[in-house]
Amino acid sequence: MALFKYFQNKYGEDVFRNYSTFMHFLNANDIYVLKSEKKPKVRYETKIAEQLQVDWKEDLKFRLKNGEIIAYNLFAATFSYSRYHCFVYSKTRTTEDFLRCLIDVLYMAGGLPDHVLTDNMAAVVSIKNGTKKKHEMIRNFENDTNMKIRLCKVRHPWKSRIFQSIR
Repeated sequence: MALFKYFQNKYGEDVFRNYSTFMHFLNANDIYVLKSEKKPKVRYETKIAEQLQVDWKEDLKFRLKNGEIIAYNLFAATFSYSRYHCFVYSKTRTTEDFLRCLIDVLYMAGGLPDHVLTDNMAAVVSIKNGTKKKHEMIRNFENDTNMKIRLCKVRHPWKSRIFQSIR
């Protein structure tokens, strides 16, 4: 469909009037379009104010007209119910930066979710010999706000794990 739309935008209806004509042309000329083998990701729904997903968009670069390159990171936060996205600029990705960016997002949202979901980012946990331990600042933040920071499998937020043993 993407290829058909490309030809339609570039040449108008002069080449292919509809999608079935385009597919007939491909089949008649032994042109095979490979179908994606990726399985669709099913969205899972949460209640309002239940979850906030956060992660870093790391090592982004921006080139100015004078040739200077500016490197930066973005703290990306997605509200699970509405899918609203917030991005906060950060020069580095330390624990202090994580908490500052998280507080900025919570301030923009005007409240706290039940929990924050993130992968095993270095700003939140230390991993030593396969054992995960939340940083003391993170644990203190959880205690102060009564909001849990849950860890999930990388690139699999629906496989959320609550690590009871993490202290």
